[in-house]
Amino acid sequence: MAPSPVIELRRARSWKRAAAWALDGAPFAVLAWWSASWLGAEPTLLIPVLAALALAGFVYQLLCTWLLGATFGKRAAGLRVVGPDGARPGLGRSARRAAAAVLGVMLFGIGTLVALFTRSGRGLHDFAAGTAVVEAP
Repeated sequence: MAPSPVIELRRARSWKRAAAWALDGAPFAVLAWWSASWLGAEPTLLIPVLAALALAGFVYQLLCTWLLGATFGKRAAGLRVVGPDGARPGLGRSARRAAAAVLGVMLFGIGTLVALFTRSGRGLHDFAAGTAVVEAP
């Protein structure tokens, strides 16, 4: 029986993660800005729209991570999301990661900014889901 190949995963560089965040977040930021400028500061109108954008962000993160192993921004930056076994995360892990990512963004981006300051390069959403963002082979 042949030995199993050794797969080495390299932590994603911070600048690549920031580029992926910008690419993934830009459409949502534009929609939020447009909604706020069109609807004004009226909370009864704006809150449901922002809630719908948060839900859309959750679904985007969930489906991309679960089905593709990376969002479109991460793919463009040459990154992928992996679970503890080095494989693409399953549905439950992807859902936890997506929920924590949306929550982290709603808390002024603190969840994602943590990734820039941790030794492992993992954000709060990665810690919550047991995932990591690595360089794609």
